[in-house]
Amino acid sequence: KGLILVQSQYVTGAASSSITFSGLNGNTDRMYLLVHRLNISGGGGSTVNVTLRPNGLTTNVTGLYRSAQNAAYSQGYLSSNASHQLASLISAGESFGKTEIFAESSKPRYFVSNLSVFNVSLGKSQNLDWTTRWNETSTNITSLVIYCDVGGVQTAAIGVGSAFHLYKYEV
Repeated sequence: KGLILVQSQYVTGAASSSITFSGLNGNTDRMYLLVHRLNISGGGGSTVNVTLRPNGLTTNVTGLYRSAQNAAYSQGYLSSNASHQLASLISAGESFGKTEIFAESSKPRYFVSNLSVFNVSLGKSQNLDWTTRWNETSTNITSLVIYCDVGGVQTAAIGVGSAFHLYKYEV
């Protein structure tokens, strides 16, 4: 046993504002792995945010991040209802990474990512570790939504060529 592919999704034809993996059962599967290649376009000079939302929700979430760009490092704690970041960059770029999702209810759920992000407008790459704790403990995770916004407005900036693969761990 090991990793079992649950579903793959590809963006073709036109950019998308969201990608949804549905029909999940976090209580049964308990742990997922999301692998992605994300092409981002259409930010128009503004910051494009791509987030991962359990059941499409953004409530009761806290996060911690660590970022490395060139020789500079930064880290921080987000105590507000901030979704789990897969990318946050200006106008256009790429994000490659993996996210482990600890999905079983009755305890807080965790989303742990290791990402490499290239920001076209800055001409720089950034390595990012991101951990999010979803404090909701009673609701089963039945879907994962990858959501894109610019300035808080849902925007079709998940570009053509983006690929998402969701696996479950099976023992």
